[in-house]
Amino acid sequence: MGCVGVRFLGGLLGLCAVSAGTPALAVDWQLTPSMTLSQSYTDNLFLEKNNAQGAFYTSLAPGFSMRGNGPRLQLNVDYSSDSQIYIDHADINTTTQRLQGDLSLELLRDHLFMDAYGSMFPSLVSGAGKISGNSRTVKNDRQNQFDQNTSDVVSYGVRPRYQQSFGTAAKLVAGADIGNTTTGQTALANSDPTFGNQVGAGTNYDWHASLENGPNLERASWGLVFLRQETTGRDAGNDSTLQSVFTKWGYQINRQLQVTGRVGVEDNQYNNNQQQRHGPAWEVGGVYTPSPRTSLSARVGQLSFGTTKSFDFSHQARRFTLTGSYTEDLRTSSQLLRERRLFSRVDAFGKPVPVDPGRNADLTLPVNSLGLTNDVFVSRNLTTGIGYQRRRDNFSLNIYRMEQSGTSNNQNQENAIGTNGSWTHQVSREMSTGLTVDYQTRQVDTSNTTTDFYYLSPYLSYQLGPHVSSTLSYSWMDATSDDQTNVYTENSVLGSLTYAF
Repeated sequence: MGCVGVRFLGGLLGLCAVSAGTPALAVDWQLTPSMTLSQSYTDNLFLEKNNAQGAFYTSLAPGFSMRGNGPRLQLNVDYSSDSQIYIDHADINTTTQRLQGDLSLELLRDHLFMDAYGSMFPSLVSGAGKISGNSRTVKNDRQNQFDQNTSDVVSYGVRPRYQQSFGTAAKLVAGADIGNTTTGQTALANSDPTFGNQVGAGTNYDWHASLENGPNLERASWGLVFLRQETTGRDAGNDSTLQSVFTKWGYQINRQLQVTGRVGVEDNQYNNNQQQRHGPAWEVGGVYTPSPRTSLSARVGQLSFGTTKSFDFSHQARRFTLTGSYTEDLRTSSQLLRERRLFSRVDAFGKPVPVDPGRNADLTLPVNSLGLTNDVFVSRNLTTGIGYQRRRDNFSLNIYRMEQSGTSNNQNQENAIGTNGSWTHQVSREMSTGLTVDYQTRQVDTSNTTTDFYYLSPYLSYQLGPHVSSTLSYSWMDATSDDQTNVYTENSVLGSLTYAF
């Protein structure tokens, strides 16, 4: 783990140790260390179109999961490290690390709260570069000696928050988000002088305050919201400030329908020329809840970057769940990296996912993200998801469309449309099988390229004992692109043993 990650994790655990010693913060702890040993074979080690080269390699993946649950403290930390050792290519031995940590602490009952977060993971750098679902491509290219379109991201920060209720009349909430994101030194990024040394990196100082009505109003609601998001790009020199003040209101027409709206002013400053975008802004919408299991909300309006719209839908039955959402907003890459979640801790039905040390065995690289940039951009995201579960089966399917349009250059656009899904079947108490799939088509206007990516991986898992599990998996990846350097096909097989202490 890098020095930054060690400092963050050490500080997080130190704070938890102090909390655990306080009687008012008694916490139930769960610590699950693990070690995974894997042997793999790939028929295309360097993911090349021609002259594909096969190779065996061994992976050592230590990791741990920590959970802390108490009346005033919640902690979730997951860490895994994958060291890949090549028999015939010792010069490309590499280690990939993944960390996700979240802490929520109530310092003063009902008033003062402190949240902390941190993550470490490899990420795609450019949408015009090679796309792969395998973190193994973090290693150097044997010919060109640069990172293959990946960068090591480290992100961490704290979110203090204070709240005060004024009887049943109103409630005040004020807080901040102070954090930092680094993306490492990448030759691919340095090849473009507009990127600087750290693409999408930045230090953020976000401030927010809101005053809203209390529970004494049965049908009507009101509020005043202030938000200021400052990002300092450091090496890239691209600083930005997004600031807004809104009044919001709502009215409950009946048990099923509520109308909402907000009106205010935005004062934004971004891009190299520090050009300002400011002026009045507004949104109107509503929330429709025909039943406790179904909800639909939608809004339309005018913000600083133009007309905007959004919606959020969810429906949940006993064995089936359906979700969908669409958002439009001004964002930065550092904001998106801070919000990135490596894996979900709840399933499609909102139930906690049990700790599974076996997931440390194969560190995949999420491809459902766009390229990093130091520009402020308009982000448009559409996601839909379906989940289904029975006693022995679990199925999920997600479809998404992502788009980011640069504000410094309207032609700097990138979008991706894709789907990913998984299916698991419990054959017996010891044995399970499953399948994961991924498809994406990506377009980048600046390079005039289109890339299609396919991934398929069936697997079989068997529990050898109370602490030992085994996995055998096959994966197929295929990429086609207008850029012939991004074209390849790979078949690989992995066998692993995981011991959970």
